[in-house]
Amino acid sequence: MASEYAEYHDEMIDRFLNYREANIAPEVIDPNAGEGHVFKKEQEVLNLFSPELCLFIPPENRHQWFRSMISSQALAVSVIGTMIRRGDTDLLAKLECDDLMPLATEDAHFWFASFEYAVWWLEKGRRKTQIDLFAQSPNFRLAVECKLTEREIGQCLKSEEGEREAAYSEIAGYKICPRVAMNGATYWHYWPDISNQRIPEVCTDDCPLHITYQLARNVMAAAINPANGEIASKGIALLLYDERNPEFQDSGGADAANKSVKEAIKNPALLRSALWQSLAGLLLKNGSYGDLLEFLDEKYGIEPTKLD
Repeated sequence: MASEYAEYHDEMIDRFLNYREANIAPEVIDPNAGEGHVFKKEQEVLNLFSPELCLFIPPENRHQWFRSMISSQALAVSVIGTMIRRGDTDLLAKLECDDLMPLATEDAHFWFASFEYAVWWLEKGRRKTQIDLFAQSPNFRLAVECKLTEREIGQCLKSEEGEREAAYSEIAGYKICPRVAMNGATYWHYWPDISNQRIPEVCTDDCPLHITYQLARNVMAAAINPANGEIASKGIALLLYDERNPEFQDSGGADAANKSVKEAIKNPALLRSALWQSLAGLLLKNGSYGDLLEFLDEKYGIEPTKLD
């Protein structure tokens, strides 16, 4: 798997370098970062399909390597930001997922909330984790996790900062989870009701949320109504990934985490997964995204899946 991933990664870097050669002025590239595919900090908005899309994500919410062509955050803002800008957010409901079913019913109208959305009802301390894209309506929540060349979906990192006084000092049977202690994380108030996993005795790497943390958090963000803390049926956590990335294929680490969450949750419909290629296919079928599709093909090699 390591050699397959290395080959995939190298091919992506070569594509980015070819894209830069054909489209990007040399003076906006940072010669001291990456392998020639990283923009200078002051020019990072050029990493987007359209620079004005940066209005969707202020500088303080941009990832450290937002300026790298490898950034999945820049890809997400380029694609979904363009859909939002053109008033096509509801088009997401028609996205064909890996189970060959549409993401949601046509009456699921998505209101864009924000990129890098802080799930304030799941973490109460100063430091809150953020969801790549969050959309909602009065009775529906969509939490999207966007990946490109990543090797994993996102593990739980033991927090060492936060507001301990705003956190739970202990949960019965669970000793000193740093996320609970420092960030006031309420995951273990909800996860046992959403999944078949129980609160562990101690915080170790064997914690059920250690490897699956990011996806499990998105599932809870989609399922839990922040107004009353109740678990709702109309919510979806969506994982978007690149079909070519070996880590998201059988036996890959990211694929294993995705399957683990799907097997754990009581309602499998809460977690869906789909390809960037399928989203490109949806845009192709729409007929008004030729410019964006050309960008996706040339820069990322993302070609649309043909739809019936």
